[in-house]
Amino acid sequence: HYKPQIFVGEFYKPLQDWLNHLTSEGMVDPKVFESCYFIKHGAEIFDTLCKHFGSEDKMIYEVTANETW
Repeated sequence: HYKPQIFVGEFYKPLQDWLNHLTSEGMVDPKVFESCYFIKHGAEIFDTLCKHFGSEDKMIYEVTANETW
């Protein structure tokens, strides 16, 4: 079982294409990429992790930026 790997930003598309190429050539086990997430914007990271680990985690960590301690 692989830890989730998150790739964010403009370089995610070429990296995703390269990994797809390696997989299609049989050079890499496709299971390596089951936990890879390619994200355009940082705001998507939270939702992606919630989907990966399950929605029960979402309730614990759902906080707003203007929340005070």
